Amino acid sequence: MLIGGALLGIGLNVGGYCPGTSVVGFFSGRIDALFFMIGMIIGVLLFAIFFEFIEPLYLAAQGPESQTLSELIHLPTWTIVIILFILAVAGFILGNRFEEKSNGVISSDDLDKE
Repeated sequence: MLIGGALLGIGLNVGGYCPGTSVVGFFSGRIDALFFMIGMIIGVLLFAIFFEFIEPLYLAAQGPESQTLSELIHLPTWTIVIILFILAVAGFILGNRFEEKSNGVISSDDLDKE
């Protein structure tokens, strides 16, 4: 799961899309979104083709019995929600600062000029 999660995270960060936004991007005329979608399809196909070879790794260790984050780290659900909210706000603030340093957000008007 760690390897798969890392590969997925790298792909989402490099591509700049998640599966849903890549479809929206493609239908909005973004060619890079098409390439991202093709990459996702190739990744899924490669996983299916090579699953027999990676199945031992995939099934190597049984996951924990606790399946929710609050059960895994033994904290109440409301605490997890507050922590995630704080992390989200911090992410938006950090993203805003990066946008300010790099000439701001690209608007739809900027895209029409290209």
